[in-house]
Amino acid sequence: MRCTKNINNADSGFTLLEILLVVSIIAILVTMAIPQITGTRNSSYEVSAMRALSAVGAAQHAYHNAYGTFVSWDSLQDRNYISPNFLKGGLSDRGRIAKHYSVRVFIDGPISTPRGVRFTGFSVLAVPDAGFGLRYFRMQEDGTIEQSTSGAGGWETR
Repeated sequence: MRCTKNINNADSGFTLLEILLVVSIIAILVTMAIPQITGTRNSSYEVSAMRALSAVGAAQHAYHNAYGTFVSWDSLQDRNYISPNFLKGGLSDRGRIAKHYSVRVFIDGPISTPRGVRFTGFSVLAVPDAGFGLRYFRMQEDGTIEQSTSGAGGWETR
């Protein structure tokens, strides 16, 4: 006996309703996943900025131990306490330290000593690029890192 199958073209394939249902489910999953991906990416930018602040602080303390004063970016780089490659945006007090972050170094003082002018403290400010919703970070000479979502505010001068 021979088995024949009657194929009706109307019954093969997917209906428009099935395709729309699958597309809408995929769209819902994508809209739920994008904020998670963005949040994770922003967190990694912030962690990179905080690590960079710690590296700058370590360089400042190493310089202070050797010369008795805190200094600007230029002095740290001139004496190889910070590699020029550390900054992605150039050799200045406002360089790039992490993706979507720039840095500002502030030194306290000066005071006059028998050995010359000395700077008594420093702070390093990590400023996010506009439009990314990232936090601001500041590290003091004691190593504490503070955060702010409202901007640098009074952090720029102490």
